[in-house]
Amino acid sequence: MNKSMARFIKFAIIIGIIITVLVIVAKHGFKMLDEKKYTDLQTDLLLIQGKVKVIQGKSEVSGNKDGYLGQKVSESDNSKIKDLLKQINISEEDFEKYYILSQNDFETMGISGEMKNKGDNLFVVNYEEMEVVYTKGIKVDGKIKYKLTDIIKVPEKKEWILHNRMLE
Repeated sequence: MNKSMARFIKFAIIIGIIITVLVIVAKHGFKMLDEKKYTDLQTDLLLIQGKVKVIQGKSEVSGNKDGYLGQKVSESDNSKIKDLLKQINISEEDFEKYYILSQNDFETMGISGEMKNKGDNLFVVNYEEMEVVYTKGIKVDGKIKYKLTDIIKVPEKKEWILHNRMLE
């Protein structure tokens, strides 16, 4: 083997190593970007849920559901959202309980500036059950999830059991 062939092989190996390193760095970067998007979405969902709880509480105190923001799904012409709700096992009879939020609704809630994923028809809420639905869905554990309760797992409450305790 001559010197030029040896140099070519060394060069090819170095290029291969550089490409491998770049691919690993890119994968890590994309993974971090996906994690940030997921965290931002979780934050948005929890922010919306918090505001929904406040609005629902005020409406419950006043006995008036006119304070609910958004358009009722049952009164909407948005077939995509209706189909999505059916797909995630929400019956048409329950469409009356779900409200489609718009950008204006987020502004009225006072959370528009804090949200990363805002836009019309991205979120649907149920004020009674405090459920928030993200219409684009997000991949969780290899499956597309839409409901806040499916996306964010709340740790189970622990019940404290006292053993061998006797009242004297």
